[in-house]
Amino acid sequence: MLRIFQSDLHDTDHFVVTLELVPGREAMGRTVDTVMGIARDAFADGRVSAVSITDNPGGNPSLSPDVLGYEIFNIGMDVIVHFTCRDMNRVGMESRALQLAHMGMKNILALSGDYAGQGFGGQGAPVFDLDSVQLQIMFEMLSERLEAAGDPDSFFAGCAVSPFKQTEAECFAQYAKLCRKAAAGARFLITQLGYDARKFYELMQIQRHMRFALPSLGSVYVLNPKSAAIMNSGRVPGAVVADKLLRRVRQEWRDKAAGRDAAVERAARLAAVLKGLGYRGIHIGGIHGSFDMAGRILDRLAHIEKDWLGFVTEFNFPQPGGFYAFAHEFGADPAPPAFN
Repeated sequence: MLRIFQSDLHDTDHFVVTLELVPGREAMGRTVDTVMGIARDAFADGRVSAVSITDNPGGNPSLSPDVLGYEIFNIGMDVIVHFTCRDMNRVGMESRALQLAHMGMKNILALSGDYAGQGFGGQGAPVFDLDSVQLQIMFEMLSERLEAAGDPDSFFAGCAVSPFKQTEAECFAQYAKLCRKAAAGARFLITQLGYDARKFYELMQIQRHMRFALPSLGSVYVLNPKSAAIMNSGRVPGAVVADKLLRRVRQEWRDKAAGRDAAVERAARLAAVLKGLGYRGIHIGGIHGSFDMAGRILDRLAHIEKDWLGFVTEFNFPQPGGFYAFAHEFGADPAPPAFN
């Protein structure tokens, strides 16, 4: 079993980078070759601790992350498998987890999953026999069974959270669920996507107030007009792209080369802010076609990371009337601020 992601996450001197890969709806061919090519290039680059592979994103069928992940795993690249509650009941989920353990892939991102989309013959029926907290508990219990049977490597299951909720009730419901996931044994967290530094800060302070500290990876994304419009429309649950940011992205991409440069710079500056705020790493999404854009983001981050405080004000894209749990402070005082 590869331990690259786990060991990097536990090394506090190492800023972790993970890369999200999205399989297509085919068993072989161009989309599979593209994903495998990105994974191979990420492995050769050496700065990516693991690739994560989505599980039927948007509720629509795609190549299983298990089989694709195993192929990537065998080239030496560590893998985080997305595992949702949408498509199987608890019997099927436990069976799938045992299969992953047998294959040696034990880094898991435990998710509720998007609502079921279109598959063979029409609309799929969602299952949701378990929720994401119960799924986390299942992995902890399976780890105990594996260890009792002599397997030294337990599951390393993490969770997702969106600090980018709009109302007070939504925010605290999300943070309450995060507390339950932490209590259930979550080993790390990955945020949803947003462009509000104050909300990224809020998530770190919430953990300090609740007296737990999961190693946290903040999501950065290579935004183009199409992806920005989809997120702006609310079609990606938990992800927020404000109207003002959508307009800016569309303006930047009037020239494609300038648009790509702007997307790389935005991602690198957000990564620098996340590192400055104490995140253990970043989770890069929106990489399609080749590893090139991810490499450029990491190159740029290395040059600008010390200037992160100067970039904070660039990530001020709140939701209209959005709730914040804390006053807007980015000081060096280790004591957490008071609630609003």
